[in-house]
Amino acid sequence: MAAVNTGNNLIYLIDAILLGFMGVSGFFGKRNIDRLKVEIFFPEEIYAKRPFPLKVRVVNEKKFFPSFLLYFAFKEEKVLIPFLEKKGVVSFHIKSVFEKRGVQTIDGIYVFSSFPFGFFTRLRRLNVRRDIIVFPEPKKNPALSYEKGPHHLNKGKTNGLPLNEEIISFRDYTFGDPLKLIHWKLSAKTGDLKVKNLAPPLENSIIIDFDNLPIIDIEERLSYVTYAILEAQNRKRPIGLKLNGRFFEPTTSKSKILNMLKELALYRGS
Repeated sequence: MAAVNTGNNLIYLIDAILLGFMGVSGFFGKRNIDRLKVEIFFPEEIYAKRPFPLKVRVVNEKKFFPSFLLYFAFKEEKVLIPFLEKKGVVSFHIKSVFEKRGVQTIDGIYVFSSFPFGFFTRLRRLNVRRDIIVFPEPKKNPALSYEKGPHHLNKGKTNGLPLNEEIISFRDYTFGDPLKLIHWKLSAKTGDLKVKNLAPPLENSIIIDFDNLPIIDIEERLSYVTYAILEAQNRKRPIGLKLNGRFFEPTTSKSKILNMLKELALYRGS
């Protein structure tokens, strides 16, 4: 308007330069955050109200243009990627946390950038949907400990069996190992003698009867039982669980312990 009123060519020139900067900024700024593909990867164990590293993998699918000064944001956390070449791939971790147990969903991560001139910040939502099971928050309850006796936790029985027959891993044979522990099929396959590592004796096992625990608040009970299971796992002590009429036999197997934790995470009451 000032240029039209005054007929000043210098003002026209300044207007043209500024509009040119805006045009270039708009074109390259939009291209900068276009065609970005994102994937997310969760750790094997996630607990409510406990921070965890969310792994993010970003692929720049542009054939001719790299990307600069990319910020990736999830909830309150953000990570800066200064440069991502064309057809390039970058991976990073964002700290995250879920407040509740059960099935939780991530349906998007945001990318934003003020490239190239910092006049505007452009933001885009990258669609990525993943469901994940979040375990209850572990909480220690001194009353719920296998060291407190059978009032809250029951000892397992071996029914006369001296050993737990559950195999947790394999190792190379060493002199003095009992022959009955040799895994002959695996030994024939590898060409070396392999020995079975068995779980600890069942007489040291723990069985938690969830429904009969003297803890009224269900969420608190879930948290205390989760901690007790993890404590037993760390001590390599077999642990079992009675929950909603189901019985999970005492075990030290990580996969079976994860199954118990999933049942606790999805618990909806009897």
